[in-house]
Amino acid sequence: MVDIVKAMGWNYVSTVASEGSYGEKGVDAFMQLSREAGGICIAQSLKIPHDHKLSDFDKTIRLLLDTRYARAVILFASDEDIRGILNASKRAEQVGHFLWIGSDSWGAKNSPINQLEDAAVGAVTILPKRATISGFDAYFTSRTLENNRRNVWFAEYWEENFNCKLMSSSKKDDSSRKCTGQERIGIDSKYEQEGKVQFVIDAVYAMAHALHNMQRDLCPENSGICPEMDLAGGKKLLKYIRNVSFNGEWTPRPKPGGKPPRYCVPCRLIEDMQWPGGEQDIPSSVCSLPCKTGERKKVVKGMPCCWHCEPCDGYQYQYDEFSCKDGWMDDVQDGWMMYRMEGWMDG
Repeated sequence: MVDIVKAMGWNYVSTVASEGSYGEKGVDAFMQLSREAGGICIAQSLKIPHDHKLSDFDKTIRLLLDTRYARAVILFASDEDIRGILNASKRAEQVGHFLWIGSDSWGAKNSPINQLEDAAVGAVTILPKRATISGFDAYFTSRTLENNRRNVWFAEYWEENFNCKLMSSSKKDDSSRKCTGQERIGIDSKYEQEGKVQFVIDAVYAMAHALHNMQRDLCPENSGICPEMDLAGGKKLLKYIRNVSFNGEWTPRPKPGGKPPRYCVPCRLIEDMQWPGGEQDIPSSVCSLPCKTGERKKVVKGMPCCWHCEPCDGYQYQYDEFSCKDGWMDDVQDGWMMYRMEGWMDG
């Protein structure tokens, strides 16, 4: 995400996180990498509380608008919170102002933007590099209420997927139509393989292989769990997980100094990089514009991306971008000379 910000030429961004480990640690990591990369300033770092109200999202948008030049907003948020933020931007009539950069919790999913596509135009999201799992689509689309009873969440998924109600205890509105049970995934509803299926499958295999290897080493005389394995603890299990190898798409977590994970960048609703408001050029998200010839930068304390432009006084000339000096330049540029002449004539 830092690479995206740098590639866009942005240096002034805000962050929004869902309260909790994922959101807060994600923002912390982004801010740390921003400091290491240099040239990126954080305008605001905001958090959506667990027990949020509608007003919390409206407040978030109001606060983001306090630093309105920071149009780029880094999101480490849940689907629900992303929807809340996009809805709040619509209520504030700020659709097209913000440039959303979504983490892999957003990725290529449609659920965060369903019926909010206009508010998400131009969003850039990231996904871990993935592969489609052959055979999974045929398996999943064949699941029904009858043959998938072992999945305790499947009934709730069924109601959401087909927008119907199964039972009186359902969370769906009373106005929802009743499910027939004969609905079919991919026929009576849209279906596309979720982007993280590969990682879920590989994670299950990794855990299974790790437990198998651990049992083989600690319990060679037993067919099941022995006291040594029962008392082994999580740290020992983690070592086995990190040493797993098997035929599949899974890649072990990179060790310190190893190659970082690979990501792809699906751009939300951008065709030929058309940005909100029909802009063809990359919109800006910078704290300050470049100073004119004959002006020096006065950097805002603690915010190296922000500065005021001050004209050189009297018979001074611009020595470098941060300072003016008395006297005449040995090699006066035409643009600077014209600037000074215009200043004298206006005076």
